[in-house]
Amino acid sequence: MRRRLRRVPVPVRAALQRVLDEKLVHPDVVVDRDLCALGDRFRFHRVVTNVVENAQRHGGGVVLVRAYARDDRCVIEVDDDGPGIPAAELDGIFDRFHKVDRSRSSHGSGLGLAIAREHARALGGSLQAENRERGARFVFTLPRATAA
Repeated sequence: MRRRLRRVPVPVRAALQRVLDEKLVHPDVVVDRDLCALGDRFRFHRVVTNVVENAQRHGGGVVLVRAYARDDRCVIEVDDDGPGIPAAELDGIFDRFHKVDRSRSSHGSGLGLAIAREHARALGGSLQAENRERGARFVFTLPRATAA
């Protein structure tokens, strides 16, 4: 059964903290004061959960979560300290059943990032990945709300 989209103001700091507490992870977190996104709480939770779990599982080291306003958008960035994503794999990591290293025994079905991107798009946003000098960055954007 497909879940109905419920667009409501989502206080970003509190929503991020719920995900992190639930997953018992404690990355460095920097959030603009009073930042509020327009989205569905369930879908927001799913996107952030997936991206943070991926950063921890595949990135290793320190995970940094930043959230800030840019124009009419809310931007959430998740950085890791890992090896990054092989350049040849960057375009495909959001495809269903895609795994970067199929030779390794790894958890997961290769569906998480594909589903997370679908949720981001349903919210009127996007989910992208890029490499940094060290590690990977996932960028989740969605519309900004004025207040919760």
